[in-house]
Amino acid sequence: MAASTNGSTNDTKRKKIVLIGGGHAHVQVIKALCKSNRPSNVDVTVIDRVSDATYSGMVPGCVSNLYDVEDTLIRLRPLCEWARTEFIYGIVVDIDIDARVITLKDGDVLGYDVCSLDIGSTIRPIPGDDDANVIPTRPISHLIDRIQDAEIEETNDKEDIHVAVVGGGAAGIELAMGIRGRWGQSDANTDDRRVRVTILDSNNVLFPHESISNRNAVEKVLKDRGVTVRPCSIVTRVTPHELHLQNNVDRNSDDILLPYTHCVWATGAYPHPLSRVLADRGVGCDERGWIQVSSTLQSVTHPSLFAAGDCASIQIDCNNEDTSSGTTTTIPKAGVYAVRAGPILVTNLVNYILQQEESLQKPTGNTATVNNSNNIRYPVLLKYKPQDDFLKLIMCGDGTALGFRFGISLYGKWVWHLKDHIDRMFMNLFRAENLPVVNDELQQLDRNKDGNGSKHANVQYDDASKLQQAPPIAATEAALLLKRTDDNVNYEDAWKVLRDMMADDNYRICVLDEISN
Repeated sequence: MAASTNGSTNDTKRKKIVLIGGGHAHVQVIKALCKSNRPSNVDVTVIDRVSDATYSGMVPGCVSNLYDVEDTLIRLRPLCEWARTEFIYGIVVDIDIDARVITLKDGDVLGYDVCSLDIGSTIRPIPGDDDANVIPTRPISHLIDRIQDAEIEETNDKEDIHVAVVGGGAAGIELAMGIRGRWGQSDANTDDRRVRVTILDSNNVLFPHESISNRNAVEKVLKDRGVTVRPCSIVTRVTPHELHLQNNVDRNSDDILLPYTHCVWATGAYPHPLSRVLADRGVGCDERGWIQVSSTLQSVTHPSLFAAGDCASIQIDCNNEDTSSGTTTTIPKAGVYAVRAGPILVTNLVNYILQQEESLQKPTGNTATVNNSNNIRYPVLLKYKPQDDFLKLIMCGDGTALGFRFGISLYGKWVWHLKDHIDRMFMNLFRAENLPVVNDELQQLDRNKDGNGSKHANVQYDDASKLQQAPPIAATEAALLLKRTDDNVNYEDAWKVLRDMMADDNYRICVLDEISN
C-alpha cells in the first residue's frame, strides 16, 4: 500500500495521528477517536504487522482450553473500518523523528504530526544454537499456535512428557498451570504422572515482592496441580533436549543438566527492535532499552512521540510526578498499565495537536488552561499516575483462579469468574457486534466550547464511580466473604467489597483487620 512521502504536514486543515501497534492502549485510542468523535481536521492511521491483536490477559486461559482462540483476539481491521481509520498492514523499520517520517519494511514512507508507539516487547535471547523445541511467549500472537503445534498425541506409551517453563513471573506460573490443565491431569493426587511441569525461577522465592501469605498461596496451588519449582535457576544454554542450569546464588558451581521435551520461554520482556532503532536516532531510552516517557506518555526527548505499554518506561518519583533528577522508578511490565494508559493517551494525542496548531507553549499542571487570541481554552496534557497496587488475578488452569489485593490472597471459582468478567468486559468494547452505529453526519467535536480533544477523556472502561451502589456490607461479613473458597460465592458481591475497600481507606483497614483475626 502506497504511503505519503511527506513528513509533518504543517497544514492547519489536515493533521495526522499515526498509531504504531495495536496494543491494549491503542485499541482504546482507535475506538475513542472514531471519525465522529475526533476533530474534523484530524486523520488517524494504524500500522501493525498483524491484523488481529491478541489480548494477553486471556492467553493462559486459551492455553488451558478455557477459551477459544477467537475469544482472545481484537480484530483490528473491522475496528478501524468502523472508526473510519486507515489501517496499514506492515512493519515499521525506522522513524525519522526530526522529519516526522515513518519508513515501512516494504519501502513505503508515511508522514505524521504526532506518532504513538504501543508495540509491546519481545523475548530475551535464548542461549544456544538450537531452540527448535523452545516455545517463546512473544510475539504473544504466535504463542497459541506454537503450543498447538506441540500438542501431545494420545498414545498408550508411558514415556514422560516434561515441560520446562523458564521464568517464575505471573506469565510463567499461569502458563505452567495452563499447560498442566491442557496436557495432563490438574490433580496432583492422580496416578497419571505422564505430564510433568517444572518452573525454573531465577529468584529464591516466587513473587518476592508479595506478602508471605500470598507467596504461600502460590506455592500451594502449584503443588496441588503437580507443578514443581526450581528456584535460583538460570538457563545458560539450551540444547534440543536438555537445559543447562546455573545456580543463581553460586555462579561458580557446575551446570546442572535438566532433560525436557518441551520448553516454554517466559523469562520476561525485552525491548522491541524498533526501540533500538529509535535509540540510535537519539530518542531517550533507559539503560535496558525501553523508550523513556514522562507521565504525559511523551518521549522525554521528542514531544511529538508518545509511547505506552511494555515498550515504554515511565519515569516517576515517589509522588508520581515527572522528575529529571533524584530518585526515579519505573512501573512493572504488566498489561493493566497499558489498559489504564489508554484514556490518557486518547486525550493527550489530540490535545498535543490542538496546542501545536496555535503554537502554544505546553503549560504545566493537570488542570490549567491557556487562552489564545481567539479566547479558545485548551486543556493541558493529562498526567498518567500509575496505581501503586492492583488486583492481580492468576488463572489456575481448571476454572479456578488465585488473586492478590491489599496483601491478602483470594482463591476459588469465584476468582476465576471475576477475572473472566473483567477480561470479557474489556474485550467486548471492541467486538464488531457491540460497536455503535456511526453516523457520518454526526456533529464533530466543538473544541471552541470546552477545548476537550475527546469525549472519552480520562474515563476507564470499568469506571463504576457514577453507578448507584448499595452501601458497603459490614466489615466482618466482607472479611468472611473474601476468605471463602467454595463454589457458591457470587463474584459480583466479592468484587463490590474490593471496590469499596479501594474507595474507603477506613473500611479497607477494618476489613483487613477482620481477615487477620
